[in-house]
Formats: sequence, structure tokens, C-alpha cells
Amino acid sequence: MPAYRVLIKGREVFAETLDDLDALLERYPGSGASESGADERHSAQRSKGSQDGRWPASRFKDFISRLSAPQVRMLQELVKSPHGRTAKDLASILGFRDAKVFGPVMAAMSKHAKKTGVRIQDVLTTDRLDLGDNEKVTEFKATDSFAKAASEAGWSRG
Repeated sequence: MPAYRVLIKGREVFAETLDDLDALLERYPGSGASESGADERHSAQRSKGSQDGRWPASRFKDFISRLSAPQVRMLQELVKSPHGRTAKDLASILGFRDAKVFGPVMAAMSKHAKKTGVRIQDVLTTDRLDLGDNEKVTEFKATDSFAKAASEAGWSRG
């Protein structure tokens, strides 16, 4: 099993697994890691997963495992749609009667995100858009970092 070397405040610490390495890098941001003499920056970025470090593979899997099937389908649709989806369109795609179901869905998803150490804003964004003629819609969009983590986990990006 490969060993990973992490420099934390000038001291060498070794991690045996990528999960251990992810935990160290999250706890001590800015630390460098190397794998058997490899370039430190490359190894640290590769091991952390997504670019900003909020979505290592282990955290992504943990978060997704907590979600219900409709919540996972919702996120898969958002990842496939780089420009986002309106609540009405998303409700139709997911087989909901109307968009009012997203209140409880989002509340539960937010709670699951919090349990895995992220904010719902790290997962997706919601915007209230005014389309004119007194028509307002809610638009959901996956964050870039979540979409990147999803892509790394094998989800397809549209």
C-alpha cells in the first residue's frame, strides 16, 4: 500500500490511505503531500479530488449515500445541465406534480449536506428569475465544484 507524506507546519506526517490523506489535507489546508517522491503539488491535487477541496471522493460518496433516490436524480439532472433547470422543468423530469415539493426536498438535502461537512451552497445554487409579464421562476444549478466531483465519480456532464 502506498504511503503519502504530508508536511504540516514543517513536520512530516504519513498517511496510509487516500481517505487519511484527504482528512489531513482538509484539517490542515495549504499542507503539501507527496507520494513516493512524486511532485508535491500534483500529488496533493490528485488526492484531494475536486479543485477547491470541498469534494474529495470520500465526501462525495458519503453525501450521495445519504440522499433519497429522487434527490440523487435531481442532482444528476443538474449536473447534466450546466445552465441549470427551472423548478417547473425539474419537477416534470422527476415526475412530481408541481414545483412546491422542492421545499421539503431542499430542506432534507441541506440537512444531509451539513452532516457531511458542507453547505447546501456547495452543492447547488438557487436563483429567483423574473421572466417578465409577472412570471417568476426558481432556477437550480449545480456548483462547479460539485459538478466536477460528480464527473470524477462517473456521472456524465451534459
